[in-house]
Amino acid sequence: MNRLIMHCGAIEASEEQVKSILAPEATESFAPVSHDRFIGLLEKTCQEAGIAVSGRKYALSSRQPKDSEFPVIGDRMFGVWNLDRQDEDGQEWALGIRNSHDKSFSLAITAGIKVFVCDNLAFSGEFVAMRKHTSRLDDGELNQIIRGAVVKTMKRLDEFAKWHRALKAIPISELQAVKLLVRGMEKNIVPPKELGHVIDCYEQEMAIGERNPSMYSVFGAFTRHCREFDLFKIADKTAAVEAMIDEQLTFTN
Repeated sequence: MNRLIMHCGAIEASEEQVKSILAPEATESFAPVSHDRFIGLLEKTCQEAGIAVSGRKYALSSRQPKDSEFPVIGDRMFGVWNLDRQDEDGQEWALGIRNSHDKSFSLAITAGIKVFVCDNLAFSGEFVAMRKHTSRLDDGELNQIIRGAVVKTMKRLDEFAKWHRALKAIPISELQAVKLLVRGMEKNIVPPKELGHVIDCYEQEMAIGERNPSMYSVFGAFTRHCREFDLFKIADKTAAVEAMIDEQLTFTN
């Protein structure tokens, strides 16, 4: 479910091409971070944390200066790194990054199993850390931002695995499962016309490993269904499912 989308004219680029883009000179109020510097610090932090990266994908976009007929290529960088870490259901975690040399948006990093990075500036994951390119942004603070994101990624991965195990340990009846699926419709997680598909997804979950109905079966049904949504809605929809499940757990306890 980790995606890098080129929706507004950006083009896919190799890491070598991304690193070759030079950042403009800093001013008193603006301190651009080169793509090479950003990537290098992130790579170093992942290595120190023992996180292996299984794949990297980048995109670069251009801008057209008002005072020139020639476009500036590569001022805006977007990327997704797939990590060699998975949750208990084989869903791969990833880091999403973006950076600009033209003040169009802040340097940012996100992480999760539902990372979404697009050149239209849509940017989401389990959490997002951003920082403007002001003159006070030095290597120390940039390192701190990146390190914090990596630490949160590891912590969130462990928490998510525990949450999944907890859901699998909560048996429910078929009637309770159907009520929860309908509850998702009532909360506008799915429209009424798509409820049938959610039920189909629930039946697919039940067919996996001959598992008995559990709270995780319902969660799995909604996440399966969410993969069919417009990519721009995946993060919001899955977050709403998680909130509904947590609400039900609180009510049950």
